[in-house]
Amino acid sequence: MPTTHRASVISDYFIRQLKLIAGQFGIKQIMYGDTNIVGAAPIVCILPAVVGREFASSSAGTRNSFEVNLLVYSTSLREGMETVQRNLDILTEDIGDYFSVKASGLALSTTLRGVEVTGDLLGGLITQGLSSRTEYDFKVLGDERMRMNRIIFTAMSRTGLVE
Repeated sequence: MPTTHRASVISDYFIRQLKLIAGQFGIKQIMYGDTNIVGAAPIVCILPAVVGREFASSSAGTRNSFEVNLLVYSTSLREGMETVQRNLDILTEDIGDYFSVKASGLALSTTLRGVEVTGDLLGGLITQGLSSRTEYDFKVLGDERMRMNRIIFTAMSRTGLVE
C-alpha cells in the first residue's frame, strides 16, 4: 500500500487495528468521530485533526504532515473515581505505545497487554510517525463527568499531488 496524505485513511487504519486488539486491551467501543454518549466504556474515538502539505519537488510530489486524535473515554467517575482514572490513564498510554511501535520503520517488536506489536510504518501508509502527545482531562457528557484522555498521533509521508 502506498503512503497517504489523508488523515481519514490513517484514521480508518487505527480503527481496523483497534478492532484487532480490543479484547486484549479491554476496549468496548471504537468509532470514527467524537461522541456525546458513552455507553459501554472504555470507548476510543478517532478524529482526523490537521493535515499540512507542501511541494517536495518539481514532479508534483508533496511532503505531508498530519495529526490524528484518539480520544479515550472512561465510564462515569461516580464508579470509583481514582480507579477509573488510573485504569484509563494506563490504557491510554498503552494505546499510544502500540501506535508508536506500529508507526516505527525499525525492526521494533514488543508485547503490550499480550499483543505482539511490530513496526511497519502503519502498513506502509507513512514514512514516520509516533504518538507525540498525551493529554489527561475530563469531559462532561449530560450530567456525567467522564475521564477523557487525548492521544495526538503525528506522522509524515511523501506522496504525489493526488492519490
